[in-house]
Amino acid sequence: MKEIKLFIASSIVEFGEEREKLLSLFYTLNQAYEKYGVRFQVICCENLSHAVSAGRKQEEYNQEIRDSKYVYFLIGKHMGAFTFEEFKVAVEQYKKTGEAPLVYTFFKTFTDGGQSDDSVRQFMDVLSNDMDHYYSEFSSFDKLKLDILLELIRNADVRADMRFEDGQATLNGVGVMALDNIPAYSRNDELNARRAELAELNEELARKRIAFADDPEDDDLMNELSELGSRRSRLTEEIRGMESAVLDQCSLMLESRSDRRSAREESAMRLIGEGNVREANVILKDDLWEKEMTDTETMIASLAVKFEEFIRGKRLLVSNLKASGSPKKTDREIRKAYDAACGLALKWNVGTETVREYGEYLYRQKDYPAGIAVMEKLLAGELLRADTEAKERAERRLLLGKLYYYNQQYPKAEDVLKEAVSLCGIAENGGQEERFLLARVYAELANLYWKRKQVKEQEEALERAISLLEELRETPFAETEEYIDTYGTVQNRMGLLRRR
Repeated sequence: MKEIKLFIASSIVEFGEEREKLLSLFYTLNQAYEKYGVRFQVICCENLSHAVSAGRKQEEYNQEIRDSKYVYFLIGKHMGAFTFEEFKVAVEQYKKTGEAPLVYTFFKTFTDGGQSDDSVRQFMDVLSNDMDHYYSEFSSFDKLKLDILLELIRNADVRADMRFEDGQATLNGVGVMALDNIPAYSRNDELNARRAELAELNEELARKRIAFADDPEDDDLMNELSELGSRRSRLTEEIRGMESAVLDQCSLMLESRSDRRSAREESAMRLIGEGNVREANVILKDDLWEKEMTDTETMIASLAVKFEEFIRGKRLLVSNLKASGSPKKTDREIRKAYDAACGLALKWNVGTETVREYGEYLYRQKDYPAGIAVMEKLLAGELLRADTEAKERAERRLLLGKLYYYNQQYPKAEDVLKEAVSLCGIAENGGQEERFLLARVYAELANLYWKRKQVKEQEEALERAISLLEELRETPFAETEEYIDTYGTVQNRMGLLRRR
């Protein structure tokens, strides 16, 4: 049984009821997760010993926080010194481990005329401005409960199938909370209208079934039942789709807390949280916003031209430096120029061929760690450039594989070279450039397998490389220095292998 420890930090007096309800929630979750071998252990002031400690009692709380996977802070009208200390302990421990505890902060908003004091507002400012730590607000316990559940299931430890169905939130089929106090659900007029329509339809179906039971030979009544059943199925499917969309709304609003949000987003999300979707849509469909984005695109396009001009200038500078003397004398200036160009290229996804060029320069300089760092950034940026051709992506992986190899990171070298093979998957039936690229990838894999003494894999890679290169012997590629070097290397390797 895998045990996951959670700590609830809050004012002892102000949030006593909420802590009891959270304990009840996790008791329900333990029932839902028992079959998956997961158990939640919840720590809060109620279930820690109140006996006099030989040391400082607060330090016992702090140690429990350090040992927890998740820590939830509930902040109300006042931010106490002990709660602030616990927050600092949790954040420091997370920075130390990089994994745990995951820290979540929830501020209570008051609808009864109450308000938080300056200590709370100051803490909110510290989180937003100094620590870049996002937080949630809640006016009802159900909102707090939903946010905790949504945060929890985002983590791999407790991934679950969460659904909104018939006014209930379920996890893996187990009901965990009613949605009556979640305005995004309970005040959705369109959803409520369809749910009311479904209730009326069910009542009508029940009446018709009773009537049909009294007269099973009534064909007209049987046809009506069939039509009502079809209507109910269609309506139920529509409701499920709307309920799923409401769940997506709630998840999206929670996820977006980590981003800087515009005044429009803040207003729209506040309205959605209140269940006022129509007014939120008015804000999100704002024509002025569309025009602002069009103007921004035009401005960015003009900036992209400036970035490309700068990058080309730095590449020209690099060429001049390379031509003006020994790389040992100009290396520092060359790297400075490349760093400036590649920083812009990676940030704005323009002129990214310069980044691979820099990686190749570092490879030739035998600065393999620096080359790896540059190429890993380039590959990470591919997620933002879906239009990057498969051939170019394969070329990048071939270079990174060589850098990994000479840096003695053999498993990583094998992984990226195999990715290159996959990207060249159509190359064996493709053009000459693609086939030559694939031959080079197989040659590098053969080199790697030779180093790792994987004879069978080495032989297979050499055979594939030689086969591809043989097919290119009557093409212009056969006249290139790279072809001659590659062909000579693989033939030599194969000869050595077969003489063993």
